[in-house]
Amino acid sequence: MRERDLAILKKVLKEIDCLNNLTNDTESFASFDADDKTKRASVMTLINIGELVRHLSKEFKGTHRDIPFHAITGLRNVAAHGYLTLSFKLIWSTIKDAVPELKSKIEKLLKA
Repeated sequence: MRERDLAILKKVLKEIDCLNNLTNDTESFASFDADDKTKRASVMTLINIGELVRHLSKEFKGTHRDIPFHAITGLRNVAAHGYLTLSFKLIWSTIKDAVPELKSKIEKLLKA
């Protein structure tokens, strides 16, 4: 694995940890949706993750097709450029379902 890709993956994990810290005490979508600061901070953190992933090498992305890079950057683009149309139910679902899976996959790659 290239050093640059390795550094990016480590930064993604830090962003995921930040996201988890923001939302660990949030137990439901209703409580998430009612907390504007947490919603905004969470979206910004997901944008950061998407931006980081954009800079992974093509070789790395081609080798690890089990990670949905296109979806990650797609969410980043919607969050950054279409905030008014952003679905916070989608953001909540991403935080609770997709992010833990992404974290697990990255951790496995870093241990290999």
